[in-house]
Amino acid sequence: MELRHLRYLVAVADEQHVGRAAARLHVSPSPLSRQLHELEEELGTPFARARRARGIRTSEAGATFADDARAILSEVDRAVGQAAGGNARRGRASAIGFVESGSFAGLIPTIVGALRHRHPGVTLELQPLTNDELRLALRARRITAALTFGLF
Repeated sequence: MELRHLRYLVAVADEQHVGRAAARLHVSPSPLSRQLHELEEELGTPFARARRARGIRTSEAGATFADDARAILSEVDRAVGQAAGGNARRGRASAIGFVESGSFAGLIPTIVGALRHRHPGVTLELQPLTNDELRLALRARRITAALTFGLF
């Protein structure tokens, strides 16, 4: 499971419509539906109680999982912001490692833009790394935060 799956589910749960959720996420509806279906298969439960042309109804499991996903995504945003904010208070740069596939999904530019907006005094140093390199760089404290989409 990847962070984008959580973002996708939250958007669909909020919008109760795949097309509107896709527009909000800047993706096409078909791949979004496919990703949600894969997530449902992975977890073994449907997230939509009824799918119809005018939208969907989130199942109880889908609504519960969306609430949990919101909390997880909020914590990720908090951690990234804290890393950047702590460096802003100390007048340092934040080194953020990321997997390059994140730039294709649009998440990296979104997160970096939000960090720069919240903490304009922070210098962000972006480092494209593999998952293994991210893990090692975090342990060695060469990067402040890691953004990954695969298994870590």
